[in-house]
Amino acid sequence: SSVYAFNDVFDRDADRSHPAKRFRPVAAGAISVGQAIAVALLLAIVSLALALRDGWMTVAWITAYLVLNLIYSMGLKRIVLLDVFAIASFFVLRLLTGAAAIAVHPSVWLLLCGGLLALYLGFAKRRHELSVLGEGSASHRSVLAHYSAPFLDQISSVLLAVTIVSY
Repeated sequence: SSVYAFNDVFDRDADRSHPAKRFRPVAAGAISVGQAIAVALLLAIVSLALALRDGWMTVAWITAYLVLNLIYSMGLKRIVLLDVFAIASFFVLRLLTGAAAIAVHPSVWLLLCGGLLALYLGFAKRRHELSVLGEGSASHRSVLAHYSAPFLDQISSVLLAVTIVSY
């Protein structure tokens, strides 16, 4: 929840022109930027404190998740391909955090299948955004100006095939 609140601060201007995201609290002006940052920091601190009960490895994975999300919000989301790889990494970090929290060693297959599925879904989401937002897609998410429907269709097809084979 912390990273979503923090990302909403960075995206507030673009969210205001999005058909659905314009209703988010920061974009709509229901919550100030300062309040959103305070909530984001509080939630991050609480998550790390709660993770400490499960050990330092859980804290380390959550810290990595928070840092990567901060880097993503500050600019990584505007770099073609890296934006989707970062999103997929968030899912893999969640898998690693969950494994650390219950003190199990995640299998290579869990990470491979989870990572490939997350990559597929990330590129499929970019494709969906292109089709739904149309010509104005770049004003909602600047990186979309650098993606094309044929490219996203091709990479999604390859990733879907590889993901199915892995499963």
